[in-house]
Amino acid sequence: MNRIVALSLLAFSITLALLIGQRLSDQAMAVIVGSVIGVAASMPMTAVVLWLTLRSRDGARYAAPFARSESAPRDEAPRIMLIQPQPYVAPHYPQYQQPAQGAYLNPPSPVAHYPRPAREFKIVGQEDFQYEDRDALV
Repeated sequence: MNRIVALSLLAFSITLALLIGQRLSDQAMAVIVGSVIGVAASMPMTAVVLWLTLRSRDGARYAAPFARSESAPRDEAPRIMLIQPQPYVAPHYPQYQQPAQGAYLNPPSPVAHYPRPAREFKIVGQEDFQYEDRDALV
């Protein structure tokens, strides 16, 4: 009985795969095959991760808990010593002295002193108007 059910299920699967394969386009078939192969390729790594996870859980269950060392309480408060750091003094390197003020170039004059050229705009359909009418539109 089980053999008949298995053979009929296999025949049904093959027939269904042939019918779907004939009706789908090449691109759709490529997407389906790629998805199936991708899932099949991820199965071994999933099994390894699952095995490592379950193994570490079983090992942690039987491991002895960490022993805490019991120490006697102190009779006095711990001593705290504060030491002030020395103030920072920048090192002086005589070979790297700043040049005299006259050695620098003068800064450029601001751009606002230079007159800007008039901007030219190209208006769609501009050739239909006379030159005097163009300034009236702007």
